[in-house]
Amino acid sequence: MLAGCERLDTPFGRSGRYGRDGRGLTQKDSTSGQDGSAVPPDTITWAAVVKVPDGYDWVRDTLSGRFSGELLFYRGNQPCLSLPLGASLPVSPDPGTHHIIGGHLFTECCSGGSLHILRDGEPILHLPGEGFLKGLLVGADGALWTLVCTPGDGSLTLRKDAETVIRIAHGNAVGGLGEGRPALYEDDGHICFTYTEGGNMFSVKDGGISPVPPPEDGAALEDFRWWGGEPVTLYRKGGGHCLYADGDGTLLIYGQKKASLVEAGGRLYVFGMSDFGLRERAFASAADGSGTLYFYGKAPWLHCSEAGLFSVQGSGPLRISWCETAPTSYFHCVEKDDMLVFTDECVGAIGRDPYLGVSIPGGRPLLLRGDSAVGEFPFDGYITAIDVELSPPSL
Repeated sequence: MLAGCERLDTPFGRSGRYGRDGRGLTQKDSTSGQDGSAVPPDTITWAAVVKVPDGYDWVRDTLSGRFSGELLFYRGNQPCLSLPLGASLPVSPDPGTHHIIGGHLFTECCSGGSLHILRDGEPILHLPGEGFLKGLLVGADGALWTLVCTPGDGSLTLRKDAETVIRIAHGNAVGGLGEGRPALYEDDGHICFTYTEGGNMFSVKDGGISPVPPPEDGAALEDFRWWGGEPVTLYRKGGGHCLYADGDGTLLIYGQKKASLVEAGGRLYVFGMSDFGLRERAFASAADGSGTLYFYGKAPWLHCSEAGLFSVQGSGPLRISWCETAPTSYFHCVEKDDMLVFTDECVGAIGRDPYLGVSIPGGRPLLLRGDSAVGEFPFDGYITAIDVELSPPSL
């Protein structure tokens, strides 16, 4: 959870086969879901896909990302934007550097001692220093908020557009882009994030820093966030995960492994790996105390569809697990040994189904709905981000 000022490693690279001409996404019964239900007419899907030269082994990536490829941005089954890699534009091929927000493709790339941020291929920010994004947020007023980590000195910088709001000399941001728990978020009209430094935890709201005190003697802080304008603190004491809110501390579930506060489907959960005797069990305990659900997976990401909560383990193998009420339950689970999902930004939901951007060793990238492939890209490459947007049917 406390990934700090380091880019999380992703399993970059998978090999490809011969790619045919054309860029359009080949549909595979993409009009229906697991239960035969049609895709709602007001659903728009977006995907960021890196196209590599035919036959290039992006598992080994012998050219260290300096291949002559393209970053393609898809709306539905057709590309609406193509950005060349290795050309004049500062665009990185790395998973974790492409972010889809509100139908726009944001990219980040370090070059020439600066961090370059582009929106739909147009430069919008050139930030000084070699760094990377821990948070990216478009405010209600259209302002672009960024939280940048600079590994060289361990600093964190919050900016509104090009203006520096606050710079923290040393700090580890809690959460991050693609990590299953965003570092930067908006609550009740305020821009917030949490960081740790020297064993202490701090909350930042609109640039103001406040220490997060342990709610009880002997409490080990795990996470903090604002929720509906109120502070919520997650801590561990007496062998269990406890939540402090509204002036009261409540034991939610026993466990010694670190957990975090995660929003899914408009509700707040304490999410982590279970200490239960069976291996590879994750839990999501509702912050309102209404109950705990379990998932089959190792360090997965938590998501929600119209059918309820599900989790996704990105690789080793790719695993989609639907929630159950007990850790010993028989889990409705999909496993794909030959597929991977790079980051949490490659996961969404359509109707009752999970919706994933999947990259395949020795195969073309796919879109997966539930346990069925619903689209194949006609070239060698990999998917770095997807999004699902609800828009008026007329668009």
